[in-house]
Amino acid sequence: MTDSQFLQRNVSANFPNIGTETWAKTFRFAQPNAAEPVPNAQEVALLILHPVDGTIVFLSSRIALTEAQNRWAGTGSTLTHDNADAFRHAFWMAMNASVMSESVARAFGEAHESDTPAPLALAKTMDLFNNNQGIAFGVYIHNTGNTRTSAQIADDVDQLRKDGNFRKLVPLDFPNYPDSEGIIPGVTQLVPTTPN
Repeated sequence: MTDSQFLQRNVSANFPNIGTETWAKTFRFAQPNAAEPVPNAQEVALLILHPVDGTIVFLSSRIALTEAQNRWAGTGSTLTHDNADAFRHAFWMAMNASVMSESVARAFGEAHESDTPAPLALAKTMDLFNNNQGIAFGVYIHNTGNTRTSAQIADDVDQLRKDGNFRKLVPLDFPNYPDSEGIIPGVTQLVPTTPN
């Protein structure tokens, strides 16, 4: 179904707000350890332009967060700038790129990071790197016609993470650097993910 067919169908079903700014601002992309913010301006614009893909991106953000929470339950992970966060971003984008165009998946990933504050610049670099790795894997799935369930994609992405294909930040010090989400200026570095 195309975006225009989706809009036409929902408007005729008496859901006139679908595809509008009012509708787009109801989305809350899943975020670990934080209130789920209203979509930023770039996300709203993309949701309006691509309502079908945008709905998929929204739902896959929730699947990716739940999967990361389940895989790292009881490990002490904060799901912030660590192996779990790297996995979450790559898995989210792999699911998206496996069912939509690479350019739309990438646009949503970049839009999600577009208003990252300066103290979190290194985190933005990490997230975009992991998004790109996930997109590459999703494109591979899409181009090979290799239909995969989200659980299979999650397992494959986690193996890529264990093999060091993604990036995380170390060291982190959350108690002393809460405003930068644990990032220690001049000390914290972007490093490959690890098996544990």
